[in-house]
Amino acid sequence: MGSESVVHRDQLPPPSPVLSAGSLVRMRACGGAVSPVVFAAVPSVEFRGEQRTAAAPLREPRGRSQCVVSFSELSFITEPSDVTVLPKEPAVLDCLAHGQPPVTVKWLKDGAAVAESDDARLLQNGSLRLASVRRDAAHSDEGLYQCLSQNKYGAILSQRSRLTIASISEFLTHPVPAVVSEGGLARFWCTVAASPQATITWEFNQSTLPLETDRITILPNGVLQIQKVQFDDAGKYRCVATNIGDRLKSREASLTVNRGTAPKSRQRPRIIAAPQNVTVSMHQTVVLECVATGNPQPIISWSRADSKPIDVYNAKVLGSGNLVIADVKSQHSGIYLCRATTPGTRNHTLAAANLTVLVPPSIVEKPESQTRPRAGTARFMCQAEGVPQPRISWLKNGQKVHLNGRIKIKLVITQIIPEDDAIYQCVAESEHGAVLSLARLIVVMSEDRPSAPRNVHAETISSAAILLAWERPLYNANKVIAYSIHYMKAEGLNNEEYQAVIGNDTTSYIIEDLEPARNYSFYIVAYMPMGASRMSDQVSWQPLPAKLSRGRVSAYRLSYRTAADATVTIVDVAQNATGHLLENLEPDTIYLLRIAAATRPLNCTSIVARWQTVPGSVVVQGYRLCFHEEGQPEPPTIQLPAQLSDYTINARTKYHVKLLAYSTLGDGYQSDQTISTPGCVTVTANSSSSVVLRWSRPAFLAGKPLSFTVRCTPVGTHNASAIRYLQTIKQNMTVQNLSPNTRYEFVVRLHLDQMSSPWSSVVYHQTPAAAPTQPPLAVRMTMIEDDTVLVSWRAPEDPRVVVTHYTLLYASQKSWLAGRWKILQRDGPYSSLVDVALPRASRHRSKNPRHSDNFAETPAQSNSIYHIDQRSMTGIIVGVCIALSCIVLCALILINKGRSRYLPYRSQVHGVGGARVS
Repeated sequence: MGSESVVHRDQLPPPSPVLSAGSLVRMRACGGAVSPVVFAAVPSVEFRGEQRTAAAPLREPRGRSQCVVSFSELSFITEPSDVTVLPKEPAVLDCLAHGQPPVTVKWLKDGAAVAESDDARLLQNGSLRLASVRRDAAHSDEGLYQCLSQNKYGAILSQRSRLTIASISEFLTHPVPAVVSEGGLARFWCTVAASPQATITWEFNQSTLPLETDRITILPNGVLQIQKVQFDDAGKYRCVATNIGDRLKSREASLTVNRGTAPKSRQRPRIIAAPQNVTVSMHQTVVLECVATGNPQPIISWSRADSKPIDVYNAKVLGSGNLVIADVKSQHSGIYLCRATTPGTRNHTLAAANLTVLVPPSIVEKPESQTRPRAGTARFMCQAEGVPQPRISWLKNGQKVHLNGRIKIKLVITQIIPEDDAIYQCVAESEHGAVLSLARLIVVMSEDRPSAPRNVHAETISSAAILLAWERPLYNANKVIAYSIHYMKAEGLNNEEYQAVIGNDTTSYIIEDLEPARNYSFYIVAYMPMGASRMSDQVSWQPLPAKLSRGRVSAYRLSYRTAADATVTIVDVAQNATGHLLENLEPDTIYLLRIAAATRPLNCTSIVARWQTVPGSVVVQGYRLCFHEEGQPEPPTIQLPAQLSDYTINARTKYHVKLLAYSTLGDGYQSDQTISTPGCVTVTANSSSSVVLRWSRPAFLAGKPLSFTVRCTPVGTHNASAIRYLQTIKQNMTVQNLSPNTRYEFVVRLHLDQMSSPWSSVVYHQTPAAAPTQPPLAVRMTMIEDDTVLVSWRAPEDPRVVVTHYTLLYASQKSWLAGRWKILQRDGPYSSLVDVALPRASRHRSKNPRHSDNFAETPAQSNSIYHIDQRSMTGIIVGVCIALSCIVLCALILINKGRSRYLPYRSQVHGVGGARVS
């Protein structure tokens, strides 16, 4: 006896009795190894004495297995790298692979194969040569290229190589005219769209300006700064963008210099160009601009908010205070503070910027090659790091691994089969690069293992149980010591696979405790002391018997998809067919196939009229069909050829249909019928937590009292308590208390007297996202200076909430009591600097956030040479008062002690004199 894994059962309502569930078959397309699986549908609970059952399974062709006991490593000696070329110039993408010959090389562009032509030629060493790269409306050679190397043991994919055609498209921002007073500061900037990045220089009156002088600074990001402007600086300025592909000039902007008037009064420092948040890749150059004005001219200094030292080897200051960091690395990430200070005082202004350095992925734990026996388990480990955290995926022989119950995301392969023998690659990728690492899986097999169990078929025996039966293997059946039965849910991805082991004395097994109205897949493996057989590979497809079809089967519908793709392809097959050939399938790919039998129209907006002639009757020359809406006049008849046996009527109401056959002898008897299309269910979003459902009632039930049941189910739920049933007598309903940003499925059924209709076709709807129900997390405030606070936070931990921006409200105590708040908005969870009012100041100065571009000037409070702020003056006054108090106190103590010594001496003299008199 073996152990058995049980799936717990959830009670579900009965499905529609009209569409009977057929069998499901998983297959591999021609060209790959066969991996067939029996799929069966678990019926619902009994409904009017009938139940949904599974048909017999399909039969699949056998595949071949290959035993590999040794391999030669396949690897790349040279991989392609990023290339930038000029238009109409040739380009060569290098690729050199090493392995046991013959080794073939193919190229992919954006995931699609590159066809060899006169423009794209494969060189002898495997490199790809493009004769003349171009980019136009019809074709573009730009994109991501990879080479695929393959030999008899497998295939590997190279890293991505981006081919870029050098160009400068246009200026996104042109310099704008400026008016500056003599001795002030002028600033121009421009931005351009270029690939690769363009170098920016400036021209003054069409003459090139030097990159840096005592007064002029041109930053690497293209900003032009002119300190202590003079009258000779007036003129026209323009920027010039240059790369290997082109040279482009911007529009000219004039600089006007006004003569200074009276001497300026003292002014607090004011930052007019603050550093901005920057996100860059490693090894690039970062410019944190900081320009300040004031009287006297402030001094600019830089520091980090985390108190770490700034890298003095790669960082330098350009101009009056612009911080430039070359060859940035991950340790340069952080918040940088620009401080503008008035010389000789404590008056200063702060501005902050967050520098994020993106680190390309790197694999820190590489997968290792393994040798495993058939039916064993292989586990490949792969860990990567980077900023942002890279995503891990797997390739098998250069193609994406299809996950199923046997192959898990950590790349754990259970019940190994010969087709698993391949080269696997771990791919760690992010928006800023990808890296690959390969490993090999060798499957060791026994030559005298038994063949696969035969003629596997499933039969539903209740709403929660299926009988699985099979025949013994054709070869080495006497060596079988046990069978293992594997089953899992057929719908959805990453479903868990369950296993039951039984002895060799039986060829049938009942699987119980299954979920009602669910489709399951099964396969069986025979075991012997030396190994296991292949998976069961023979399946048959038989039509539903009349007892279970609930009427005459009018058609079959085949729905199939790959195991890793959610896109379903649907094929309708005639009712007398017992098989269908699926073409244009992908090799070495697992497919899921579902077969459904229909006894009603296949959609809710059409009527299909079908007929057949009586055997042995006269030769029919054709048919005359007439149909009209109820209450409307009868239109002319439609003449149909004799070979037709059905006709589709597109309608959404009650129709009268008449049909007769005719021959050379005249018209035959007329057959007429009244039929109504089923009502379609529509769903409309009402809010993030409610939807409105509408449906129509059958026309032939007009005037009769009806009630309706609405079933609402979150897609993918496995909890029966999450399914809701709602009752109504109307033809619409508002379903409330739904979860935002969640996909639901809705079905409706009607009730008349003691009878109930089948469920309608499923309608899916995604509820809109709602406003966040949780506040930002980890809100933290850090005092950077006496009047500056650094505020940071994290997004709410709710995966259904899509945060668009954050609103920060702050106020001083006086403003808070008056209900006046300052509002600041941020697009992401970045840290922000906020000024707070002085607690003991008699007057509150209006201040803006340090990182914004809006600054209010504060007039001078003193005409002295050195300006002392109010807090410093208060401290000085308090210190002087304390010192004076101490001096007065000491003087009083000394006076008191002097008087105490004098009074006792006088008393003694008087006493002596008195004695003498007496």
